[in-house]
Amino acid sequence: MKFKYIVLIDDDDAVNYYHQYVLENMNCTENILIGRNIEDAVKILKSVQEINDVDPSLVILDVNMPRYNGFEFVTKYYEVFQELKKRNVMIIFLTTSNNPQDIAKANELKIVSGYKQKPLTEEMIKELQDKVYAD
Repeated sequence: MKFKYIVLIDDDDAVNYYHQYVLENMNCTENILIGRNIEDAVKILKSVQEINDVDPSLVILDVNMPRYNGFEFVTKYYEVFQELKKRNVMIIFLTTSNNPQDIAKANELKIVSGYKQKPLTEEMIKELQDKVYAD
């Protein structure tokens, strides 16, 4: 099964390029939206929030970004993320950090479905698809 939308939010263009390549190669969605900064991400997330048919979709959010880190971003725009979560949009952190404090912090955020290590892989997407379709 395909995700309706996959939103990549990462400030690194090379990472976004690679992750987009993996997703396109898997043919797991027809809609890949990319935010390279917080302003882009807010616009994209609000536009996805307004679409009636987003079930199921996936937001992949970097933790370490300039201005706001992923945790601050989710907290600041909690209402947007909460609304997306209600509509069966899975939100995961994808990061290079394996800091136990970050993992614990992510687990405390009820709207975040997971904390994964970069890079994005086909196995990871298949696992997320299985999870969203099992619920």
